[in-house]
Amino acid sequence: MSSTTVSGHTPCISGNREVARELGIAEETVKGYMSNVLQKLQASDRTHAVVIALRRGMLD
Repeated sequence: MSSTTVSGHTPCISGNREVARELGIAEETVKGYMSNVLQKLQASDRTHAVVIALRRGMLD
């Protein structure tokens, strides 16, 4: 499991709990991964991270 896997689920699933359930991991793990994604992309929130990732061709 990686931050990329978790962030790839972000556009289609809204909350950490939903992402955790979909991937079969703990909600706290999702929170940690999302924190890493936000920091790496220098994004202010989840929506901003998705916009940045789309612009960079990181998501379909």
